[in-house]
Amino acid sequence: MGKPRNLSDMSDPVCDINDLSVRLTVAKPGACTQHAPGQTRRLNELLPHNMCIYLYNAIFPYYVTLTSGGRFKWVREGEGVLMQCPSPVGCVVTSVSQNEKGDGVVAKVIRVKGPCPKNHAVGDVLEITQEKSRFCLRALGGMIPYLLLRAKDRAFPWSDSSAVRCAGCDANFRLERETS
Repeated sequence: MGKPRNLSDMSDPVCDINDLSVRLTVAKPGACTQHAPGQTRRLNELLPHNMCIYLYNAIFPYYVTLTSGGRFKWVREGEGVLMQCPSPVGCVVTSVSQNEKGDGVVAKVIRVKGPCPKNHAVGDVLEITQEKSRFCLRALGGMIPYLLLRAKDRAFPWSDSSAVRCAGCDANFRLERETS
C-alpha cells in the first residue's frame, strides 16, 4: 500500500470547474423579467458573490424551501440549517437561514476545511436574493447539471445538444462552452 495522499497538495477535482467558461444565451424569454432575448452571460457572471458553483448548488435547495414558505422541523427558530459544499479539499460549511425580508437566504460561513479555491472564509456572509442577483436564481439552480456538462465539453442526452429550459419561468437557454 502506498503513502497516504496529502489533499492540500492536490488540485480540487470538484472546484476545478470554477475556471471554465460557459456562455449562456437566452433563446426565448419566459415569465421572469431577468431574461432578455439574445442576452448572453458567462458562468462566472451568474453566480452571486463570486460564489463557487458547487457552494451555490448546495445552498439552492434551502433557498427554494425557505423562500417558498417551507421550514425544517429539526432547526430551532433563529438558527440555520448546516450544509457544506462537496469539495474534498476546501470544503465550506455554512449555516443557511431565511433573511429578514423573507425573500432570500443568508449563508454564514462557519468553517472551511482546507484551502477554498474561491477563498470563502469563516465569517463570510452571503445573502442570496433574487433582487440582488444578476440572473434568475431558480433558472440557475435548475440548470447547474447542464452547465457542468457543457463546462466539461459534454453533450446533452437529447437532439438539440445545447438547449435547456427553465422549469421556473419557462425560458429557453443555449449553453455553450467557450474556448480560449
